[in-house]
Amino acid sequence: MPSQTAAGVHSLPVDGRRASVALGAMQGHLRAAMDRLRSCTELSELLAAAADEGARACGAGRVVTYVRHGAELRPAYVHEPARDVTRPASGAPVVLEPATAEAEMLRRGVAVIAADGGPLGLTPSTPYVAAPVAAGSEVLAVLVASTAGHRPLGVAEARELAELADRVGWAAERLALGGRLERWRAEARAALDAAARVLDHPPSDPMALTLCGHAPAAAQDSAVAVLTDREREVLRLMAGGRTNRAIAAELFLSEGTVKCHVKRILRKLDVANRTQAAACYAGVAEPTVPADVAPPRIDHPTTPLRLVSRSRGTGRGSH
Repeated sequence: MPSQTAAGVHSLPVDGRRASVALGAMQGHLRAAMDRLRSCTELSELLAAAADEGARACGAGRVVTYVRHGAELRPAYVHEPARDVTRPASGAPVVLEPATAEAEMLRRGVAVIAADGGPLGLTPSTPYVAAPVAAGSEVLAVLVASTAGHRPLGVAEARELAELADRVGWAAERLALGGRLERWRAEARAALDAAARVLDHPPSDPMALTLCGHAPAAAQDSAVAVLTDREREVLRLMAGGRTNRAIAAELFLSEGTVKCHVKRILRKLDVANRTQAAACYAGVAEPTVPADVAPPRIDHPTTPLRLVSRSRGTGRGSH
């Protein structure tokens, strides 16, 4: 049985030989799961596959993938090994109370053991374990596993689900990076085509090269030096005319998070609107950088493998 160490965090008793065998088996399962996840070409396909792999990972009788939309968790896919089928999930969105262990799971990136049930179970009393799927520093989904009956899953199952959730997050980042690389290739090809047209038919006014083309890279760099890497990504998409919703979908963020990034971008560049910010990105106008803006700091968050148990609670589940 697991022992409670502090603040609801549990640890497993150590049996060296048994733990080594179990770890080796788990790593083998995870490598096979990662190979299957890499074959997914769309985020929706990946999240559906995550429910299937979650059942394989911890021997659960039911696994639901919830997709995060701001403060809501919406049931997206459910896998039931007994029926050997993964299907779209139904059910009302779940809004987590700030003081719950599930909300702490989203804030800290930890797995949750709900031995007495909770808001993400099939019923309020159905035991489950849950683990967040994060791409970068953003939680984009949650995997929730439960047994067919009311036998609670334990710390070992929660650890295996958390390890799988990490790999689903890596696969999501890989999809996002692949999409960005493809767009960059398309932009590079367009730029080369435009340069070839200019070389074939040079304009009579040399200034037209600056006005009709992209501004020098140095101008862009000086304009956006105060921004973080994520803010630069958002600004690049803003300059391309994308809406907050389109930016959120492309970067796997919530629309509320994108709005916060846009506000910080406007403040740091000391501009009044998105058009002026786009002009700064293009190097058409130099922004006035406020003196009190600190240099950008790039954080490298880690996802700790900690397990938080929750007390009995109530809420709605998916069906």
